Amino acid sequence: MFKADGGDSGNAVVAGRGRRVGGSGSLDASLVILGEAPGRQEEQALRPFVGAAGHRLDEFLRAAGLDRSALRIENVCEVRPPGNKLERLPAGELDWWKRDLWQRLQALRQP
Repeated sequence: MFKADGGDSGNAVVAGRGRRVGGSGSLDASLVILGEAPGRQEEQALRPFVGAAGHRLDEFLRAAGLDRSALRIENVCEVRPPGNKLERLPAGELDWWKRDLWQRLQALRQP
């Protein structure tokens, strides 16, 4: 059975793995970009999409005329999974993260 260790800081250790990387950007965003899980660089910076994928995302956003700060960026899983692969998560953990993501999305301010 999976159990997440919450914590006031949002940087809590989850199931003995790294630190939680929460979402970033506007809570009033009308567009949410969703990734799978943080990588090593995201875990160190405690922000989603700061590594190579983040640089590509920034390029796409600029080309589309979108401002990253006006968007909300979240990951399904807020902790780097084993081997950086969601399919390697322990039984029940992905379902837990899906429910957690739904709660995070519901907490966004509705336009």
